Amino acid sequence: AAIEARAVTASDSAAIVRAKAALDKLDVAEGLAELEGASARVAVDEKRMINCRADLNQLVPFKYDWAWQKYLDGCANHWMPQEVNMTADIALWKNPEGLTDDERRIVMRNLGFFSTADSLVANNLVLAVYRLITNPECRQYILRQA
Repeated sequence: AAIEARAVTASDSAAIVRAKAALDKLDVAEGLAELEGASARVAVDEKRMINCRADLNQLVPFKYDWAWQKYLDGCANHWMPQEVNMTADIALWKNPEGLTDDERRIVMRNLGFFSTADSLVANNLVLAVYRLITNPECRQYILRQA
C-alpha cells in the first residue's frame, strides 16, 4: 500500500513528484540497524549519573545501589496523616487552657518555617538539580525528597 501511494499521478504537483522520487531512493536499511539496536537492554556501565545517553526508563540493573537504597529508606520514613491519630492533639489545640500563648506561637512558627522550607527544598531539587541528573535510580531518590 505504501508503494502504491508513492506512484506518481497526473494530479501530483511538482513538489509531490520530487518527494515521491526521494522516497523511492531512500535506503531505510541504513538506519534500521541502529534503531533495532536501541531496543536492547542498557548495560549498567552505560548508566552515568550526569549526561547519560542510555534509556532513562530502564531502572534495573542499578549502577548506583546507594541511590536506590536511599530511595527505599525515604519511602520507609514517609507517613500519611490518616495513619496517625491526632484526636488528642486537636483537642489540646482547641482547648483554651490546653496550650499557653507562647506554646501556640512556637507551634505556628515551626509549622510556617517547615512548610516554607519544604517548598524551597523541593523547588531547588526539581528546578535546579533534577534536570541535570540522568540516571534513573538517582532521579527516583531526588524526587522522593522533593
